[in-house]
Amino acid sequence: MIDVLDDNILDTPHDYRYVVIDDLDINWVDGRIANDLIRCLFATVYGLQHVRNLKVLVALRTNIFQELDFARKGGQGEKFRALALEMRWTKADLEALLDERVKISLKGSKFDGGSIASVLPSANNTMGKPIDYILDRTLLRPATLSRLPMHVLRLRSVRTNLLGPISKRLSAPIQLIGSWRSAMNG
Repeated sequence: MIDVLDDNILDTPHDYRYVVIDDLDINWVDGRIANDLIRCLFATVYGLQHVRNLKVLVALRTNIFQELDFARKGGQGEKFRALALEMRWTKADLEALLDERVKISLKGSKFDGGSIASVLPSANNTMGKPIDYILDRTLLRPATLSRLPMHVLRLRSVRTNLLGPISKRLSAPIQLIGSWRSAMNG
């Protein structure tokens, strides 16, 4: 089947395809079955490496990848680990990501060019910088953080109508986190 895919279906560079597989950690009834199926997925991805015009990307949290224990099932764990690219996010990386999301969200408005710091409450001696507070409590997860700018902007527009100073109405980052979590879970 791989030869057919390579020779007859994706046979020209113009037919280059990416397949992205994500959310493999969501909604499994039994974790043991999930790990077996994810191991099988990686075996398939390993075989698909031979298709010239296809790239399969699997996004998986590091702890789940480590739980797969490829060697336990008689496989060669090193060949699967060689497929992995571990991504690490720093606070600076995530703050830059949030800055870009704010800039895009505010593009064309009179607040064009803002940053995440410009839409969060002001720093104070008790709590420090709100962005540090938020990053520390979201475990540096980009998927979780990516929704923050829209929530802050929506909250600000509801509370002030014109994105005025939110620090008077939202006095501490802890209130922001609470309302953000409520919005994500609701």
